[in-house]
Amino acid sequence: MKQTILARIALLSLLCSLPSLALAASASDTATPAAEAQSAKTQAPQDAKTYGEGLTLQESTPISSIYAHPDRYVDKEVRVEGRIVGVCKKRGCWMELAGDQDFQSLKVKVEDGVIVFPADSKGRYGTAQGVLKKIELSLEQTRKMAQHECEENKKAFDPESVTEAAVIYQIQATGAVIDDRPAPARNADKEARPETPSLKGAAERE
Repeated sequence: MKQTILARIALLSLLCSLPSLALAASASDTATPAAEAQSAKTQAPQDAKTYGEGLTLQESTPISSIYAHPDRYVDKEVRVEGRIVGVCKKRGCWMELAGDQDFQSLKVKVEDGVIVFPADSKGRYGTAQGVLKKIELSLEQTRKMAQHECEENKKAFDPESVTEAAVIYQIQATGAVIDDRPAPARNADKEARPETPSLKGAAERE
């Protein structure tokens, strides 16, 4: 059975002792319930900076809803938001947003060079819009990805520790806004952690 994770940081965290959380996927899931969208009426502060095409959707989908039913959202355009807990150190081609529930986060990926997230964005508040993508990796691809992340974070890597291919969920973003608004208490300082009880169960569910 493939190990399912929300974004590649989730799998690699276990290998490199980074914060993480696995995500359950259900192949039988269908349309997104409108009731799961969270209100996005809060106006962004004046210090907000827009990247790419910006935001057009008026409501944000809670990251916890994507964790609960990822395949409901695959290939659908969504808007997500949360405290920025990670940014690509080399090219600024991704950022990771903390979820609305403890120990959840979602990676937002952009095309290299088209959008560049500043390296000092960590700790600020991010809102992104794009399509949720499901990426199924081979075992070899999973090991290479794990090695790359471990090297980037100066962690030891043992290829034999990766025994299952990964399934990755991440937002392929077309636009984003970053500002300094206070994050909700739940995700202000929470990053996903490997010791969370839902990690094992999520990886084992189909």
